[in-house]
Amino acid sequence: MKELFSIQVVIGIAAIIGGWVGYKIKSYMAIKQELVSKASEKRRETYNNFLSIILGLWRDQKFFDEKTGKETEDMQQLRKKLYDFYTPFLLYAAPATINDYGELMQYLYAGQTDTKKLLQMLGGVIFCMRKEIGLSNKGLQEVELFKGILTDYRQLFG
Repeated sequence: MKELFSIQVVIGIAAIIGGWVGYKIKSYMAIKQELVSKASEKRRETYNNFLSIILGLWRDQKFFDEKTGKETEDMQQLRKKLYDFYTPFLLYAAPATINDYGELMQYLYAGQTDTKKLLQMLGGVIFCMRKEIGLSNKGLQEVELFKGILTDYRQLFG
């Protein structure tokens, strides 16, 4: 009888411990999911800001004065927007996206002027961003992202 009682006590204690461990795991998973959700929301907001900056380049902005060659107010504002973008970007972006963005910026800092290469690199950054926030790139190429905004798309990419 004592042995049966001991087995029942052990089973009861094991059930309580199992329930407690399950509760802790579920709590941990809920907290982790909440953090992931908040990070994804911030990531989307940051990437949206980046796209707004980049697409603003296609508007009627002049970045250098044609006569003096000096930066215009538009260029100074663009530079400020890119720096403002960079802080949350570093906190929330995946390593692949950070690396692709860094390569793009290094290409620009070097004064490269190959439009086709620039758009391919920019498309690569946007592809990484889309993938990171859970969007599919299936059936798209990097440069096809600009079909709707480039008037000379077919000349550049055939």
